[in-house]
Amino acid sequence: MEKSNLNEVIESVIIRNTETTLQHDRELILTVQELKPLVLKVDGFRDEYEQDRRERKNRFNVFNCLTRHHLEELHSNFICYLLNPYDTHDCGVLFLNEFCRQITSVDVKFEIDDKHLKELEDATVEREHYCGVIEGIRTFIDIYIECETFIIAIENKINAGEQPSQISRYAKYCKVQGKEFYILYLTKSGDDSSTAFNEPYTSISYSAQIKSWLESCLVLTQKYPIANTGIQFYYNLLNEKILRQPSNKVIMKMKEILTQPENIHLLKYMKEFTGALAEISIDQKRDFFVALAPKLDALKLDFRPVSRIFKPIPISKISETKDQGFTCFAQSLCLEINKDIKVYFCIEHNLSHLWYGLLAVDSKTNDVRDGRLMAELGTLKQTMSMKIPDIELDDEWWCCTQYFTYEGSEYGDDNFSYFLATEQSKAVEQFMSGITAYINVWKSIIVSYNSVSIKPVASN
Repeated sequence: MEKSNLNEVIESVIIRNTETTLQHDRELILTVQELKPLVLKVDGFRDEYEQDRRERKNRFNVFNCLTRHHLEELHSNFICYLLNPYDTHDCGVLFLNEFCRQITSVDVKFEIDDKHLKELEDATVEREHYCGVIEGIRTFIDIYIECETFIIAIENKINAGEQPSQISRYAKYCKVQGKEFYILYLTKSGDDSSTAFNEPYTSISYSAQIKSWLESCLVLTQKYPIANTGIQFYYNLLNEKILRQPSNKVIMKMKEILTQPENIHLLKYMKEFTGALAEISIDQKRDFFVALAPKLDALKLDFRPVSRIFKPIPISKISETKDQGFTCFAQSLCLEINKDIKVYFCIEHNLSHLWYGLLAVDSKTNDVRDGRLMAELGTLKQTMSMKIPDIELDDEWWCCTQYFTYEGSEYGDDNFSYFLATEQSKAVEQFMSGITAYINVWKSIIVSYNSVSIKPVASN
């Protein structure tokens, strides 16, 4: 082919591709315009659904007022309560048997035969089972089920990260018990563990196995109204607050709208819509931290944008990955417990939640210390809790944390992104208001501590 002819072919291809791209863009613009009335329809139906729930009093849930739904302790406690054959649900081994059946159905390595099922009737079920010091770390298993010939160890993670060699340490402990053992790593979506180091374990999820287990438990307890209602409360909490799953009625209504002949072409652009919404959420969170930075600077307390407490990063990068935020390095807000341990005021997010609170750090290595060390502060923690409403006294690594929400929506929720998109200045103002109140209390407690009016509880 001559060079001139080849150039003509290339130009022709470029023109056709350009025309195709322009046509696709025009179609996409028209599609977005068509979405507006559909969104209004869905909004109206969702409002009707929520109003119906209010009128029927279907939003009532004791868990909403008794504790904070994001805390792993709540979920571990309730799951352990159901799994314990001797607890006050009085359903014996019913829930434990069903739990094992659910796990067996997804992992052939988890073999619970008739002999094992018989042993479950005499199982010992514990929360925070102490394993001793392993690899220099005091080790606790969230939920520990021990039978005559086998052990089930469950590590529960809602949003927190793993501790060093956590699953590996569990395996080391279980091995020396001289029994078969199964380690279950429970997360919202069935994530893999990064701390197993080739030790055997099984990933399970709230969205699949736990949800399916609870649905089975609801069927099994239909003739026990109190037990059934309690499980229903927790099931609703899990769906609405942790998994953030919309009502099935709303989903079915959207399906009905989208599959109507005049709307079916919208399905061609689902990938573009999903990608655009994800990018918008990222942009809104980045802009939030960028807008927050000068407000923190105005406090003149040496706030610095960091990853994992100390590693400096640009402010624009804070929203990109978890465990990033701001650390306050002002001497007036840093409490020295002893020559090695200091307590810092920090702001951090993990993609799902945004919070601020206190973190104990080994000043020699800049390693974060386990939150249980904060138990040494006894009186300090109680004083904080009396002066700051809704404070969380203990988390896995943090102490005295306060979570930032908008009308019940957490940092990782769609409603929160909408809040940032429409009322960013209000979001920054509310966040700064909470921080300022917290800092004032923390500063006064440090003064009291240093003046010997408050002393830490002696550690064992």
